[in-house]
Order: sequence, then C-alpha cells, then structure tokens
Amino acid sequence: MSFNKTNALLAVLQVALVEARNIGYNIRDGRGDPQQLIDLTDATHNIPIWLLDPSTIDEGKVLFSLRSYQERWGKHCYRSLVDVYVETPPDTGNPRTIADEVRDFHRTPDSAKDLIRRLTMKLMDIRCPSCGAGVPVELQT
Repeated sequence: MSFNKTNALLAVLQVALVEARNIGYNIRDGRGDPQQLIDLTDATHNIPIWLLDPSTIDEGKVLFSLRSYQERWGKHCYRSLVDVYVETPPDTGNPRTIADEVRDFHRTPDSAKDLIRRLTMKLMDIRCPSCGAGVPVELQT
C-alpha cells in the first residue's frame, strides 16, 4: 500500500467545498469574513490541475498552500486541510468508487438505511468548536 496523492487531493477538495459553503452561510448571516473564502479558494485552486495530471503534483506546494490557509483561518475551520491531506488512507490497490457505495447502500435493508441516514446526519452536523459555524447536511438518497 502506498500514499495516494490523488485520493488525498480529492479528500481535501471535498472538505474545502464544505468549508466554502459554511463560510458562505456565515457571510450571509453577517458572521463571516469574505477574505476567508478568498484565501480558501487561493489555497485549493490548483487541485483540479493536479488531479488532471498527477505527475504535476508538487507535495511541497500542496502543503505550503494548505498550511498558509490553516495558519490564518485554522481556528475558524471544522477540519484542518493539512490533516485531511496527510491522513488520507493509503491506496489499497482496490479503490471503491462512489458508484460502489451507492450500489451497496441500495442493497441495504430499509431499517439499516434509516440508521445510516440518522448517523450520517449526526456526523455531518459538524461545527467549528470556537465559533459554532456550520450547517447540518442531510444525506440524499
């Protein structure tokens, strides 16, 4: 097994998009700073380029970008982008796709689906410990 930079960048992008949404809600409600959204997009705007051509991934640039954002806004985030990048599970050689997950979910009995929905909604109600920013996310099935 080895560290898969592509998987790590996809995980960072997913967290960054949730973070961007939360920042947007906070700005709308008069509690957010637009500069945070600017800095987040600045830290992550190269990810699609790196995903299209993984040979261009420069780990030093990735970590510099993510750390720059984290150093300025870390106390306002629900999750460290640096941690997401470095803690992505290693590549097992048999990656599961989103289609695999959806197919397995639809094969699950209804009682288990209800449990999964309730647990997912609890897990996705992530809030910043210092400012309480964030919004609940409902599982779409």
